[in-house]
Amino acid sequence: MNLRALLLFATLLFAGHFALAAENCELPPTPFSKQPNMFTPEQEIALGDAMTQHYVREFNLIDDPEVTARLAAIGDRLLKHLPPTKLQFRFYLADLPYTNAFSWPGGHIFVTRKLIAFVKSEDELAGVIGHEMGHILTHQGGIDVTKTFKQDLKIDSVSDRKDIFDKYHRMIENEKHHYFDWGHEEDEQLTADKIGIYASAMAGFSTQAMIDFFDRLAELKGHTGSGWSSGNELRLRELIRNATKVPAGCKDTQHVNISDEQTFEQWRSAVVAYTGLGHKEALHGVVSRRALNPPLQSDIKFLRYSPNGQFLLAQNEAGIYVLFRNPLMVMFFIDAPGANEAKFTPDSENVVFDTKGLHVEEWSIADAKRVKVQEIALTKSCFQSSVSPDGSVMACYDTDYDLSLIDVAKGDVLLKKTGFVAPSFYSYFVRRRFEPLTLESDFFQMVHLEYSPDGHYFLGAAKDSTEAIAFDLKTRALVNVPIRMRDEMATSFTFVGNDRVLAVGGDGIGPSTLREWPSGDVKSTLNMGQQYAHAVAKGDFVLLTPIKDYPIGLFDLKQNKLVLGYKRKALDVYDKEYVLEGLDGELAFYSVNDVNSATPLQKIRLPISPLTELKAYALSPDSNWLAVSESSRSAVWKLDPMERIFHLRSFEGACFCDHDWFYADFPKFEKVEHVVAKVDLGRKTPPSSTATFDKDLRARQHGGVVLVTNSRKGSKDLDSDVTITGQDATTGQVLWSHDYTREAPSVDVDHERLILSWSLSEGFAKDDIQSHPEWKKQADGSDLWIKVLDLKSGSELGNLWIDTHKGAFKARRTFSSGDWFAMNDSHNRVHVYNLKTGALQGKMFGRVLALMPATETLLVETDRGKMAQASLRSLDVSDHYAFKSKISMVEPEADGKHALVLTQDQTLFRFDLAQHEIASQ
Repeated sequence: MNLRALLLFATLLFAGHFALAAENCELPPTPFSKQPNMFTPEQEIALGDAMTQHYVREFNLIDDPEVTARLAAIGDRLLKHLPPTKLQFRFYLADLPYTNAFSWPGGHIFVTRKLIAFVKSEDELAGVIGHEMGHILTHQGGIDVTKTFKQDLKIDSVSDRKDIFDKYHRMIENEKHHYFDWGHEEDEQLTADKIGIYASAMAGFSTQAMIDFFDRLAELKGHTGSGWSSGNELRLRELIRNATKVPAGCKDTQHVNISDEQTFEQWRSAVVAYTGLGHKEALHGVVSRRALNPPLQSDIKFLRYSPNGQFLLAQNEAGIYVLFRNPLMVMFFIDAPGANEAKFTPDSENVVFDTKGLHVEEWSIADAKRVKVQEIALTKSCFQSSVSPDGSVMACYDTDYDLSLIDVAKGDVLLKKTGFVAPSFYSYFVRRRFEPLTLESDFFQMVHLEYSPDGHYFLGAAKDSTEAIAFDLKTRALVNVPIRMRDEMATSFTFVGNDRVLAVGGDGIGPSTLREWPSGDVKSTLNMGQQYAHAVAKGDFVLLTPIKDYPIGLFDLKQNKLVLGYKRKALDVYDKEYVLEGLDGELAFYSVNDVNSATPLQKIRLPISPLTELKAYALSPDSNWLAVSESSRSAVWKLDPMERIFHLRSFEGACFCDHDWFYADFPKFEKVEHVVAKVDLGRKTPPSSTATFDKDLRARQHGGVVLVTNSRKGSKDLDSDVTITGQDATTGQVLWSHDYTREAPSVDVDHERLILSWSLSEGFAKDDIQSHPEWKKQADGSDLWIKVLDLKSGSELGNLWIDTHKGAFKARRTFSSGDWFAMNDSHNRVHVYNLKTGALQGKMFGRVLALMPATETLLVETDRGKMAQASLRSLDVSDHYAFKSKISMVEPEADGKHALVLTQDQTLFRFDLAQHEIASQ
């Protein structure tokens, strides 16, 4: 079940349920009260727990009492005026890019942070919570699941918590073969609205507030439609009617709001400004806790000088460094994971950034602190967005293909171009297919959204189209864009200072032009191809991405030529100086008058920042050496005492195979071939190659073995008819070799185990099973074949046959150690099998971090920064650990009782996993 389907199932605020009555307040019977529900209140609680564990990783939950306590307080007040229940109401903030709330069986209520930003009062929020309580108190979630269990799974009853979780897993696996009948969805909503009105009134909240909230959310502007209209107009009409029919005796006239307007606004601001993983650190069994020192420096993805040239920002995936230019020093770091490119305000006093979820922050440079934070709450998501340099305006190209300019502080729409441009089927398909890449590559952007550096003008244009729009942000008026300029802007454009625009030409368009703005008069024509153009802070230059052989180039507008290509993505110019990131991670400053100089004017090393996703890592057998690699850099540390021995380019596999030697797989980089190289840890000598691999081979190091896949026919096709060879990483000696004459297997490696998998519909799998009669019975009814081999000898250790229920779930990462096999699947679940018997031990929600066969346990990440220890035999959880930063790596030590955990803040923990604190369910 994907997230969109889940939110429907979980009773969105735009799709919900209804309730009961309170003492002395009669409500008409609900349309759901007589529908079958096999779940008792206690069983509904377990069902809601299963759903929460299933999807918690997608919700970015904030479960911190300091910010969620107010939700619970409002819920408690509402509940006092509703019929008694055995359900357990629990309230969460969800950091999702939707202005909504939803609820699950048993009492789980989720309110998105954007909805908190959207409501104008505590009374409006109470109406939302009352609505969701109506969904829960009518047991509609239990009714829906009852229907699915009976119709699709032929299940007539449930018993204890374990039984409910097991049957919920069956429902997931039957997902492709059942259909949820939403039936009376509108009736469910109307009933839930009525409960919200009654509950609000009985608890002393304003019923008009709930009406006003829904009117704004649905963008109805008071329109209730005719007596025949349905949908949101009907809901608004019924809300108004029911508000007038709440019996006077139901209204709590003595109630005083939990907080006054000022206190509520302070809480709402705290919710919008909240940072972190949403929970407190809770650890035990910690043997040691150390910071990696010096740290591994992540790639800088964006550099920008301030308009006055006094400051510089350097941005990576984790956040933003703010530097003073003269004297050169780092001033502070802004934690901003996943933020769009940051900007200096036109007066150079503040830094502004936004996120894909329309969260906007402004930081004072002088005070090194946040001075503004806004959460823009819209009813539609933005395909693309961009905030103005002063942080006052947000441009949004939304999922209906409308382009809007929004006042960040007020939420008012300044300009809306309905149906600005609809993408072609091809561009839409490419964007959907490669969604994770769209923020990193200009190629996947559907529109160009630009502001002049002084924030005076906004200019938007559609890719591969003549549709363009310009807006004066000071006068709030449209500005004409010349037709010829629109043609040129379809490829790419950028402001060059405040009064010029570079429009990139191309095939069928002609040369690029530098035009005056806003007149559109041509200043000069340029020959620069069809690259994507980006402004520099100051100077007659633009950045082009990509160029031949390099991800970025510097184009001189006066000389009409490319003057520099660089290996890293980040570069900026201010007047006679440019800055870039060196291969060693330092920022280096050069003169634009000597772009060929290898000697920088100045250099500076940035301090620690959080890690991004790791490509590979290795721990020595004695746990005294650690190697970690990100996308472009890696490092090797001696852990006792802590010392970084090497800072290298990224590797894809590694091992501490011999005493005092480190071996790593370095992929092809520029003119350097793909090699396995060794490093003398004792002498600290640079890497030297031990093996080189041809580009037509698929080769990758896994610990002490390099797996090499080549075609048996000498072709470039490595998906069928291949040979897989295991080679010793230290000597290059061939350890074993296996031929796969038809489909090549999917390959995974976990320490000393090689794990191969095939679909049983593939020819090789069918043939191999036919040749092993003893496998036929075991494989019957399954559609995925797993073969586990010893990585060093290539010998077979076991086979498993897994039923994915015709693709209801897909295998993700696989693990094997001792007698055990574990698999992460596409539904945030872990499957554990006994490799010797082939028996399925059980399933649980989360993703495997490590298997610990010596203690028959496994470590599972259950949420961001949360780890559980569970039994491999029963999957019962014995321990929970909560970190203040996300988990980057977990590596068991040789004794099987200790483990190292590296978190994204570059803190290395050593745990004694025998020190248990029994976890409560």
